Amino acid sequence: MEALIIMLHRKERLIRTAIEIVDEIGIQGLTTKEIAKRQDVSEATLFRHFASKNELLKAVLDYCALNINDDNVKSAYIALYLNIAKCYEELCDLDNAKRNYELSNSYDGAPSDEGPFYHGTKADLQVGDLLTAGGNSNYKPELKMNHIYFTANVNGAGLAAAFAKGE
Repeated sequence: MEALIIMLHRKERLIRTAIEIVDEIGIQGLTTKEIAKRQDVSEATLFRHFASKNELLKAVLDYCALNINDDNVKSAYIALYLNIAKCYEELCDLDNAKRNYELSNSYDGAPSDEGPFYHGTKADLQVGDLLTAGGNSNYKPELKMNHIYFTANVNGAGLAAAFAKGE
């Protein structure tokens, strides 16, 4: 039993080290050699825990997803798992594709934040006024906006309003 606990701790340490490396130098700098070096183990030891670098990266994603208990992050799970599933499909790994489609479908899709929501603008809007997409961007006048954004973060809306045109 003690050997199993040590093995689980080592696996988690390898995952955390991978996260630290990505945080420090980016995903391009992540190598199994660097992870093993920082944990003072051989690459062979690393590969006893993870069959491949892709398996390690998948474990990193799972670790992050399971350890972040934030509604804003959780709201992205549907799209995240859906895109992961599509990647597995392209790799012809139908079992993992199916698993990630199921994970995507396991979230109810209901907004996790009940509001209030804010829209950053300097327009003189009144309650009941209708906002319509298709206007010019506040940031790039040559760009037509095909959406209207809202945020639950009042500071984000205030920043957008500060950049907006108008009085």
